[in-house]
Amino acid sequence: MKKEKGMSLVLVMGIFVILGIIAVTFITISTNEVKVSKYTANSKIAFHSAEAGLDYGIANVPMDLSAFPSSPDIWDTLPNQAMYKSGPPDTVPIPPEFSGKQYLVGYSMEHGSAFYDYRFKLHASGKINRSTREIKAEVKCGPMGGGGTGY
Repeated sequence: MKKEKGMSLVLVMGIFVILGIIAVTFITISTNEVKVSKYTANSKIAFHSAEAGLDYGIANVPMDLSAFPSSPDIWDTLPNQAMYKSGPPDTVPIPPEFSGKQYLVGYSMEHGSAFYDYRFKLHASGKINRSTREIKAEVKCGPMGGGGTGY
């Protein structure tokens, strides 16, 4: 019995060390998960902000080829403080680019009326905090363009 004196103290200390290591591991893992979660949320917001810029360009393409601001690095701010602009994040805004038209087969050319689908290339960026996303799309629109604008 004399040899076992103090053994319970060593055993309890060993258990506390193991529990401490487990606690530190869980705290580290949960802290990293929170960071990843915030980054993912910001990335999604940035993507949807870029979509807002794309939607803005789509809404203005048929009427106005200079739908986006033309001065360097102008970002439009959304209500959630996310921002969007045309073009890549670190360049001057790029207006929609006309990429061609296609005659819609089956429509009459009588009375001088032609029906075409017009195609435009759009490039938009979105950002919030340090997250930035870009979207490129080709938009097809026209007077009878398959029920509206497609991309």
